Amino acid sequence: MSQHPKCFKPAADENPWGLTQAQCDVLACTFDHVSWKAIARHLGISPTAVGNRLRDCFTKMGVRSKVQAAVLWDRFMREKGGAK
Repeated sequence: MSQHPKCFKPAADENPWGLTQAQCDVLACTFDHVSWKAIARHLGISPTAVGNRLRDCFTKMGVRSKVQAAVLWDRFMREKGGAK
């Protein structure tokens, strides 16, 4: 994974949505990898697991798309100091 600032991954208990560490990892990877296959390869999981984790992120975050999740994640990361 590249050193994109949005890929800073806080501990799962630090996010306001109650995301697990695995969900945080997948969500952070969406900034660097365009496909579920690429994320899956990077994390060593199946593309189906990536999709399931993203779906669960969307549900917990109250969003319907990767773009909406990215906006919330970016705002959270800026508040945490993980992205400039």
